[in-house]
Amino acid sequence: MFWLFLSFIICETITQDGIEFSLEGNTASITGSTCPESLTPLNIPSTITYNDQNYTVKSIGDNAFEGCKTYSITEDFIPTTITRIGVRAFAECQFHGCETLTIPSSVDTVSAEFIANVSGPS
Repeated sequence: MFWLFLSFIICETITQDGIEFSLEGNTASITGSTCPESLTPLNIPSTITYNDQNYTVKSIGDNAFEGCKTYSITEDFIPTTITRIGVRAFAECQFHGCETLTIPSSVDTVSAEFIANVSGPS
């Protein structure tokens, strides 16, 4: 008789301050955003807390902020905990308040077209 034990990784999705996160283990990945209706600072946190557990924000997923036109940013709005920026993560965005965009040295994967057709920083 064979016994097959399957373990499933349970991922939970939550939204905090208009940013959608997928939680797994002790890490969080940004999976989307509810774009604000009026100009709002984009604050990507380095950690979030949910149900009394802290999660390190490690990645910005594919299409996470695509099409958002109402965020203001600072040059260093991407925290140093981020290691991956997904495909078209900021495509079609219109950023306000920044001339350049700095990608931290912690980022080891920057996917294709992550800032395609963006107006704002260079």
